[in-house]
Amino acid sequence: MLDDDLFGVARAVVASAGDGTYVGYSMGARILLHAALDSPRMSGLVLIGGTPGIEDDRERADRRESDAVLARRIATDGVETFLEWWLSQPLFDGFKPTSDDIAERRLNTADGLISSLRHCGVGQQTPLWDQLPNIEIPVLVLAGSRDTKFDAIGRRMAETIGDTARFVSVPDSGHAAHLERPDAVASIVRDWLS
Repeated sequence: MLDDDLFGVARAVVASAGDGTYVGYSMGARILLHAALDSPRMSGLVLIGGTPGIEDDRERADRRESDAVLARRIATDGVETFLEWWLSQPLFDGFKPTSDDIAERRLNTADGLISSLRHCGVGQQTPLWDQLPNIEIPVLVLAGSRDTKFDAIGRRMAETIGDTARFVSVPDSGHAAHLERPDAVASIVRDWLS
């Protein structure tokens, strides 16, 4: 478990993985955005369902409070109850987890999930919107076509990054586009890389 903020986690990821094109989903996308602003070792970046953060101070504070409540629930109720609640959110309506996926998610610990919320939650994240134009590597931003929130964020992110970025909406998918439509996402990424 890394007990660090998003920049610290980003540095650890790049230090362990080395040079290359990175792909991140949701929190992974947020971590890799930080890495792209901090590391010369990245040659490209694919972001799936990510955000540069919540700009509004009040909304960010509300999210921190919401994450703190969730952390207390995880500590009290455990990982299994959290997973049932997490996967039942409208955000994951199109995602049907396999038994292997559920088993892998059950490997999370309450302490790890709580640490993630406290150090790397969206409410803790300093918004990066004004820093996005500093990203000079090629960036592919993906969002599921049914994930209207992250579709709008993704379009704005690509536009803000500028000429090195491209946005693609993954047809007939929600927030977990890479899990719902893996062939489509793989095809989009392959085309972008070539």
